[in-house]
Amino acid sequence: MRHMVRIFRWIVGCVFVWMMAVPASAETIKKFDVHAILNADRDFTVTERITYDFGEEDRHGIYRIIPVVSNRKGAKYRLRLQMMGAKMDGESTETRVTKEGSGIKVRLGNPDVTVTGEHFFEITYRTNRAVNFFENHDELYWNVTGNEWQVPIESSSFFLTTPVTANRTDCFTGSYGSTEHAGQIVVNANNVSADARPLESMEGFTVVVGFPKGVIHPSVWWESFFEIARDNPTFSIPLFVFLLMFLIWWKFGKEPKGRGTIIAQYEPPIGMTPALMVALDGQWVPDRAVSATILDLAVRGYLKIAFTATQRSFRLMKIKEADSGLLGYETILFQGLFEKSDEVSLSSLRKTYWKSIAEARRKIFQELKDRGLFNRNPAVVRTVWIGIAILLFLFLFSLSSGNFGSVVVSLLVGFVVGIFGYQMPRMTKKGAVVLEEIKGFKKFLSVTEKARLDFTDAPERTPEQFHAFLPAAVALGVEEKWAGQFADLTMPPPSYFDGPTTAWSALTIAHLASEFNRSASSAAFHEPSSAGSGGS
Repeated sequence: MRHMVRIFRWIVGCVFVWMMAVPASAETIKKFDVHAILNADRDFTVTERITYDFGEEDRHGIYRIIPVVSNRKGAKYRLRLQMMGAKMDGESTETRVTKEGSGIKVRLGNPDVTVTGEHFFEITYRTNRAVNFFENHDELYWNVTGNEWQVPIESSSFFLTTPVTANRTDCFTGSYGSTEHAGQIVVNANNVSADARPLESMEGFTVVVGFPKGVIHPSVWWESFFEIARDNPTFSIPLFVFLLMFLIWWKFGKEPKGRGTIIAQYEPPIGMTPALMVALDGQWVPDRAVSATILDLAVRGYLKIAFTATQRSFRLMKIKEADSGLLGYETILFQGLFEKSDEVSLSSLRKTYWKSIAEARRKIFQELKDRGLFNRNPAVVRTVWIGIAILLFLFLFSLSSGNFGSVVVSLLVGFVVGIFGYQMPRMTKKGAVVLEEIKGFKKFLSVTEKARLDFTDAPERTPEQFHAFLPAAVALGVEEKWAGQFADLTMPPPSYFDGPTTAWSALTIAHLASEFNRSASSAAFHEPSSAGSGGS
């Protein structure tokens, strides 16, 4: 008998301990009912009616966390809710709205008053940004309950009034990102109603309601633009950088004006070689400037260019050594040609000559600076700015965390700085005047034979004049037009070309010069691994 009493006491004790360990009551949401109205002008009004049971806990009210930020096409999108009112047990109640992650946290209740048991809360808000617009339909995608509740929801429903009958619906239940369809949704004329299964803590209920295009009116493009900029302040960075770079360019890179007029010049500006002219004109050194320099050296008697018609190839033969009559960049190009032999083919220069060209290009810009045509070496200025553009891109990209919108911002900032930086080299007033003279000389080289007759003081056409200015015409890209002015002149065989014909003409020589430029550019001017052409 005593043994039975001990067993009974032990069982009673265990039951007592178990009862003490289990809360007398637990908080829960009995009902979470939402009534909403969507109008054709995108106005979306939501009323949430929440029956909350606090059990025997002493509380001041509830916190409702509403998701308001989402990601659309790599950019942030904010609902911008407008709170319209809140009630507790049918009476207006105090509310406080704060930010909470990607949502807002609405406190309902008086912080100085405690409540227990079951209470009824109502909150109303509106937005005109709840509809997503797609190519073939428009869609309301709405998280009815949110996924931040720490307590279970026994019953949840959604009732929507729409401007027309919805043509597609869906609903999802579960934790964030779940594709579970444990709910029912019904369309009846202009009404949509949906119910979900009981939800555990941190689970939510989402509905999707679609409409034909044209029912819901989207905002105009400029409103959408400013809304996107407002949602994504970082998107304004490229605009700010653009304005800043424009001011910097205006102050330090905008070219000064020359005399303001361009008239035909019958001679190149004093001391300006073909490469210097084209480099000042375009502020870069294209391949044709290198070809024109080699051709100019041939015209001046330093080398001869031989063309083999059967193989469509060119060979270069040294006539005399470089001397003090050559500028620094001309010496570099000349010696680079004949570094290994006094007679070379263009194809034999493929692996090495690009180094001479790179060095010559730097020398050309330095020559322009030394002559007072630029304040600073354009190549150095441009390199510094391109470096800044790359560093800015890499810095912003490192902060982007792979977000598509942030990556685009990084690219745009780098692009804007790079474009303005490329235009930052600034010539002097003297350089602007010389540039006008170059354009006047190009105008003279480019006119037709008939138009040349209108120049009352134009020099007489001679083969010597044609040969002397042909390299400049090649550099400026007008060799065919220049040759057209001498089409009716008999040309003796040029001393600097060996070709496949004895019937020389200005057009024949110009065509040969053009073909030399193309062949040299493709065969000898670029590093073997480079796929580009031209550059500074």
